[in-house]
Amino acid sequence: MGMRKITLFWVLTFLAFYTNAQQISFQQIINQPVAGLKNPWAGGFNSVQFFQMDLDEDAKQDLVVFDRSAQHLKTFLRNAYGGFTYVPGYQKRFPLIENWMNLLDYDGDGDKDLFTSTPGGIQVYPNVGNNFPKSLGTLKSSGLNGLINIYVSASDIPAFADIDGDGDVDVLAFESAGHFITYYENIGDLKFTTKSMNWGNFSLNDCQDITFGLLPESVLSTQSTSAVQHAGNTLALWDPDKNGIYDLIIGHVGCPTFIFMRNEGTRAKPLFRTSDTNFPNGSPHVVPSLASASPLDLDGDGAMDLFASSNLPDVNPALETASYYHSENGQLVLKTKAFLQEEMIDVGDYASPVFYDVDGDGDLDLLIGSHSVTLYENVNGTLNLKSRDFLPITGATNIQLQVVNGRLMLYYTVGTSTKYREYVSGLLGEEKSLSVVTLRETPRLFDVNQDGSLELVVLDYLGGTRVYDWSDLSKPYQRLETLFRGIAYADITGDGNFEQITLDASGNLYVSGLGLEVSRLPFNFGQNAQISTADFNQDGKVDIVIGLASGGVQLLQNASDILIPLDELYVWPNPAASLVNVRVKSAGNLQWFDLSGRAMGLTLAVTAGESLRIPAPLPGAGSYILRYETAKGSVSQKVLILP
Repeated sequence: MGMRKITLFWVLTFLAFYTNAQQISFQQIINQPVAGLKNPWAGGFNSVQFFQMDLDEDAKQDLVVFDRSAQHLKTFLRNAYGGFTYVPGYQKRFPLIENWMNLLDYDGDGDKDLFTSTPGGIQVYPNVGNNFPKSLGTLKSSGLNGLINIYVSASDIPAFADIDGDGDVDVLAFESAGHFITYYENIGDLKFTTKSMNWGNFSLNDCQDITFGLLPESVLSTQSTSAVQHAGNTLALWDPDKNGIYDLIIGHVGCPTFIFMRNEGTRAKPLFRTSDTNFPNGSPHVVPSLASASPLDLDGDGAMDLFASSNLPDVNPALETASYYHSENGQLVLKTKAFLQEEMIDVGDYASPVFYDVDGDGDLDLLIGSHSVTLYENVNGTLNLKSRDFLPITGATNIQLQVVNGRLMLYYTVGTSTKYREYVSGLLGEEKSLSVVTLRETPRLFDVNQDGSLELVVLDYLGGTRVYDWSDLSKPYQRLETLFRGIAYADITGDGNFEQITLDASGNLYVSGLGLEVSRLPFNFGQNAQISTADFNQDGKVDIVIGLASGGVQLLQNASDILIPLDELYVWPNPAASLVNVRVKSAGNLQWFDLSGRAMGLTLAVTAGESLRIPAPLPGAGSYILRYETAKGSVSQKVLILP
């Protein structure tokens, strides 16, 4: 019976996938205070690219930051103090972006247009009223075989500049094997011709293996004998004196630093004869692999500054992944290795956040799983960093957290095995195996059908979801074909029934449930984000907490209207805190029961239409039944979870 109800629930969900029968409303919160942090809820940085744009049209250059690890874009406004403030509302103006982006004015109208990745190439979104409503399609170039896509590997970053000095935007990109730079000349209105198959006349094979002085005609023969092992190159143009003679800043998948090449030639005939892996200025930016550069004038002093990061996702869990070099007297001086990152919550990557009362003082603390468990303690409404290694577990990686019936669940990987432990009343329970969950899958426990028993829901990241009976994992599971990458259940609408909150593969957020058609909410959190729920502001409504792949946390406050149910008993929120909101349709009596049917506490008489807040049963933390019997003898009951 239980599994049949789960199946029906999910079927109803997807039948209604693109409809909106009921208004569900959430607001992204950025002002929840965290001690010492100016932009705590900006979501973290990992593999980032930086760009300037006047987002709010105040004649000041703001910041647009794209994080490849999460495939997620963030927007920051320049504030009155010369710093930057995270303002997520501007993110909605941009389309979904993958791999890389660039902002530059290709049509000369004074507004920056968007260049970004498309499979095998480049697409352009014109700026229309500081929005990017529609792509012009894939850029093409004429060559030996007619019009073909301007090729850019998904792991690469190309470069854009007026290479020939004719006033329009040309393209430089590594060819399919990753050895040579192809020069695509813009001959007008974003129509391109392949001008050179070896711009600069060199071959890049590895960090220290570069052949200079190649003739253009030697490229084809070199390509024919070289293995196609292209795993990534990044390309940035460096022109601090603004004479149009571009130096090269290259990132290579086999190099922990940049490869810098000074252009000793002219605009028409670039000449490269040496390389430097100690750039900039003997204080090189060091990453695990594939460094990426973002040149821009951050402070508007006319001199080019430099941002440096990595272009590889999943290899950079460090907390310093955004280096800022300021131009001073012709030299690049390292100012910080964590630009803006030091102002936000950031645990490295794949953040798994929950709100949970760790210290038993009646308020909710913030715990974040990742490579360890980070604890922010709630002190009078302000979160304070307490520990970056709370509840240490030897050998644990990929730590995911969930609050279930008052217990803190820790799911994690040891080697190639998935384990779990419970944390209850200050004690960490024994380690147990979770053999049905494999590496990088997301396990979550929910009472999906609200029958008082738990189901294990596993997102397998291959387009499917498995549902197990938690009391006996050996029983056959149900497989559901979904696109979920994050999932939670909570009573969002306050009608006593759980809604399903899900993230799709691109990080778009949806809310659905029985009797409620799917609402797509206007938020995107990038790939591989995780969801939990909690009433973090204690207003009686269930809010949403998102952990990003870039290592940070974002908050959505529930601003939905509480619905008037048709049934006799109306209870919210669920999960609940220490006080529970109750509304009844008719006069009668309320009584708490545990799941075994044992009465708890005294009977409470209520009048017709009465709304009240009642205390949760002691000792709290668990699943309970609130039973309501009217004067006419009809009975209603709700299963309520207390965290």
